[in-house]
Amino acid sequence: MKNKFYFNSNVAKKYLGKKLYSEYIEVQKNAKVSTKFAQKFSVRLIKWAKSLKVDYFCHWFVPLSGKPAFKYVKFFNEQKNCLNFDYKTLMRCEADASSFPSFPERDTAKARGLIFWDGSPIFVKDDNGARVMFLPSLLFSSNGVSLDYKTPLKKSEAKLDEIATKISSLFGVNCSSASVQLGAEQEFFLVDKIKAESRADIKLLNIATLNENPQVEQSTTLHYFSEPQKNIKQFMFTLNKRLKEIGVFAEVMHSEVASNQFEVVPKFTCAYLACQQNHVIISIIKNIAEEFGFLPLFTEKPFMHYNGSGKHNNLSVITNTGVNLFDCNNIVENLFKVAVVAAISEYPELYKICTISMGNERRLGGKEAPPSIISLHLGELKQFDDYGNLVDEKQTFCDRNRTSPFAFNGNKWEFRMVGSSADCSFACMVFCSTTAYKLQQYYNFLKDSNNLVIDVKKLLTLELQKHQKVIYNADNYSHEWVNLARKLELYNKTDPIEVYKDFLLDKNIELFKDLEVLSLSEMQVIYNNLMQRYKSEVIACGKVTRGMLTEIFWNINNNLVKNNCCLDEQTQKLILILKEHKQKLDEQLKSKVTDKIYTKITSLLQKIDEEYAALAEALPSPALGIVRVEELLNC
Repeated sequence: MKNKFYFNSNVAKKYLGKKLYSEYIEVQKNAKVSTKFAQKFSVRLIKWAKSLKVDYFCHWFVPLSGKPAFKYVKFFNEQKNCLNFDYKTLMRCEADASSFPSFPERDTAKARGLIFWDGSPIFVKDDNGARVMFLPSLLFSSNGVSLDYKTPLKKSEAKLDEIATKISSLFGVNCSSASVQLGAEQEFFLVDKIKAESRADIKLLNIATLNENPQVEQSTTLHYFSEPQKNIKQFMFTLNKRLKEIGVFAEVMHSEVASNQFEVVPKFTCAYLACQQNHVIISIIKNIAEEFGFLPLFTEKPFMHYNGSGKHNNLSVITNTGVNLFDCNNIVENLFKVAVVAAISEYPELYKICTISMGNERRLGGKEAPPSIISLHLGELKQFDDYGNLVDEKQTFCDRNRTSPFAFNGNKWEFRMVGSSADCSFACMVFCSTTAYKLQQYYNFLKDSNNLVIDVKKLLTLELQKHQKVIYNADNYSHEWVNLARKLELYNKTDPIEVYKDFLLDKNIELFKDLEVLSLSEMQVIYNNLMQRYKSEVIACGKVTRGMLTEIFWNINNNLVKNNCCLDEQTQKLILILKEHKQKLDEQLKSKVTDKIYTKITSLLQKIDEEYAALAEALPSPALGIVRVEELLNC
């Protein structure tokens, strides 16, 4: 049987039977597992797990840190000669939630966190010699506050499903449900593990904080879609095989623009499951990379002089009857497109908040990724007459806009700002919530209409007039656009600390409260996590860089003593400058963390980069004991 390690629909039908299978489908939709269902389902699941000789089961969840967490439990208890797994453990287990991002909802004295299986497909995979059954799960505090992005994403999807179905029925689109479909393009670097781990910055931060201009430039883009080396091919084919075994289908794999940069694109599926699968893809890439002697880098801008990595989120809304509501030759598609335009125009802060990070701050706006100005590419809306008929039935094929943060590509939206290390659940939740909120307003306006087509045209005209400024279909890299965006006062904050503060704006609190997607407590937990995570990463970056500089000074002095060298005046000055920068960096790190610390440290690191490059050129010792960037990339 294909995909035998994945509890997909074929496996479920075989083990559950018709009645229980229909209940299982409902559980997958609403992520609510009743005791009655769990009792019956767990018996069948245990039978499947035994057939695969499972050694452990694992509740697998993603806290707000964005890094998956795992709780492994032995499947069979040899001492008691019985299973450790039953319907109770299927439904819920506990973890110390105080050790996950949860402040101010709880302090460290309150430990209980609850982990619930979310109803989505279970899978089994070999994990370092053991066979493990993974149960995708949700994380809550003991009083029911969600401590992940998966829970609000599920709620926002349900809201969009509900309102999209209502609007579709107004216009004669036959459906009983609609789901957000996501295809997440995952970019990453593969570098030699041994060489990479000789550099503290790349080993600990996945970023080259001390960088040189590479000898191999990417300006010719010869690496883009080039034939990979033999070991890279083997890596890619192994990745595809392992993913397929657990029901994840990598439809496209190719070389990217920068040297040793690659991309994996899975098959489109519902957003909730696609976000979950993205974490699986990253995890398996890391496992296989180690087997092949690589270190994968998922940070957005690991090397200063090379393109960074993104995770383009391709989003569409599809009915259960297969109708794409962004491309259905019905006037309803214009309504859905304009709803997205209005959502981005009215809630630009949320679209920036879900993408900005320490790594992505370095990537955005570098003429390799969208600028940080929140805007979108729409193209042209289809024209309909007063009876709702398509005026020009010829389907025009419009070019895609690769410079826009949020581009419409004919039948889907491409959210290009999302960073490669991000949990795309956050970005999808923002898209679902804001779009559903606007569609709800449109539905309230149209539900009692006597002439839907005429009223829709009036509504769309007013909405486009109101939100026109956020639409830009030309080159977003151009200076003209930067100047125009400034005049239009489009959202363009670049300091992550200032951006995160906008999460708790009254309008955002009202949005999530009305939709019942996030409570104020849950928003405060997310806000605090964003702030603390960013500051922690900045401090770590500074400390690691300081340590590397200390090593450089030691190597310089050691080489001088060993070779009895006398430095020329220029080199002596460079060493003094570097020491001065190190001292200033120490002072910054010892001081209280302020909102502007990252700006100061970034400026300092840029100066260090400049002086380090000059010093490396002045001294004959190879990179002062630090592995060069091009050696990592062209391993």
